[in-house]
Amino acid sequence: MSAVLDYDRGMPSTALTELEAAALGELLNQQPCTAYVVRRSFEKSLTPTWSGSAGTIYPALERLERRKLVRSRASGTGRRRSRTLSVTTLGKSALRSWILSTLSLWEVGTPLDPLRIRIGFFGVLTPARRIRFLQRAIERLAHEITRAEAYVDHATRNRGPWQVAIGQGALTTQRARMGWLKDVLRVARRT
Repeated sequence: MSAVLDYDRGMPSTALTELEAAALGELLNQQPCTAYVVRRSFEKSLTPTWSGSAGTIYPALERLERRKLVRSRASGTGRRRSRTLSVTTLGKSALRSWILSTLSLWEVGTPLDPLRIRIGFFGVLTPARRIRFLQRAIERLAHEITRAEAYVDHATRNRGPWQVAIGQGALTTQRARMGWLKDVLRVARRT
């Protein structure tokens, strides 16, 4: 882990990974809550980049707690014992530093797109298989657009403007991908 300057406090802090920052931010949005609540948010996310598995989220939250960015307290009783988490002042500062850090090419460049990569090698498929692949991709993408629309609707009614912005960003991206896939399908049908 590399040290970065926390400009709010003028002190060095440990840089967050993208996963840690996302988990810390989601905890901040939901706090106080259990690690399970954060995990469920990841499972419901429009972005499948990270797994919402216990083996991914719980260790990230434990690392954040060891670094004093998150605090926990025992909650529940008997067999239903759990730990309630919240973001510390240092955690908020680390999140601010992560948000304001210099944006790398990885963050602002063209993102990885498995569909774009596959289409780049369409030469190995017959014309009929290209068309079937594209039709299947369009069908699956239509489902994801519906999911993003539902997220925006839910966020508009129940969450803040930044969750709405996240949903609108996903929706805009998915609609652009749909237009592009339909263009590729038109080309595939002509060749």
